[in-house]
Amino acid sequence: MWQGACGLAAADGIVSPAYVVLQPKPNINSQFAYHWFKSARMIHLFWAYSHGLTEDRLRLYYESFAEIPVVPPALEQQQKIAVMLDKWDQAICQTERLIAAKRKRFDRILWSIIGTGKSRKHQSKDWSQKELGDLVSFKSGGTPNRANASYWGGNIPWISAKDLKVFEVDSSLETLTAAGAATVNEAPAGAILLLVRGMGLFRDIPIGVAKRRIAFNQDIKALVPKPLVLPKFLAYALRAKRRSIMDRVESAGHGTGRLSTSFLEALPVSFPDVTAQREIVRLLDSAEDSINASISYLSQMRIQKRGVMQKLLADEWSSGRDAK
Repeated sequence: MWQGACGLAAADGIVSPAYVVLQPKPNINSQFAYHWFKSARMIHLFWAYSHGLTEDRLRLYYESFAEIPVVPPALEQQQKIAVMLDKWDQAICQTERLIAAKRKRFDRILWSIIGTGKSRKHQSKDWSQKELGDLVSFKSGGTPNRANASYWGGNIPWISAKDLKVFEVDSSLETLTAAGAATVNEAPAGAILLLVRGMGLFRDIPIGVAKRRIAFNQDIKALVPKPLVLPKFLAYALRAKRRSIMDRVESAGHGTGRLSTSFLEALPVSFPDVTAQREIVRLLDSAEDSINASISYLSQMRIQKRGVMQKLLADEWSSGRDAK
């Protein structure tokens, strides 16, 4: 529970022994308690009263939970707070549903245009098809010597799987100096970054486009497009093939997935002329921008909700302050 893993039961049921079932007393509103237990202050207290040698083995026993000192507000105030935070949750859920709907719409557009090899203005007969190996140059990544501090902490992005959570990639959690980057392959702006090794490949195929010159690790292939295809068009084309690519992920042991270079080189890719590619990219970028705007809005809502929770669920009510 100290990690914030708690829920409000809407019906009778059976739960894992890893959870403690709490029945609120008459002076505690269940919905309020649900929000209260997720506040930063309460999560800290749950952590402080937990027992265990390491963070991942901490356990909060009921006896310890019952000793946590708290000063809940009056029941009427609890109800007001619960109603207000419920409205925030509803707004957040609605935005999440909107994002999911936009993503489904984007996937339909992507498949209808690129997956089928045609657009509204350009029929499939105007499209060419080549193997991916004829359209790009493959580059392999690497990891500089971690024992050499002079290689790390510069201004050159070093891309790993955790950095491929965005489509357009221009930054990374770890960076290299020029000396560090000189020991591994770099890729130019416009290179398509494709994860080819990792456990995440069984769930998704992360694909990104480098917005600047970058270095990358050995789990990623950089595909440098030749003049026949625009970088972003090719990246979108590969996204349209995600499911078929996932079907070819091989097990490399210990739950790690792997995509063979020979499979990728032989992957068929359909494409129209560069003018049509540019039009398709513009359309898909517009849909992608709409999704990203909603994601940004959702992030702001969550930040604002945390601020509201900090105000409403602090111990200020003990001084008689009312929730308005």
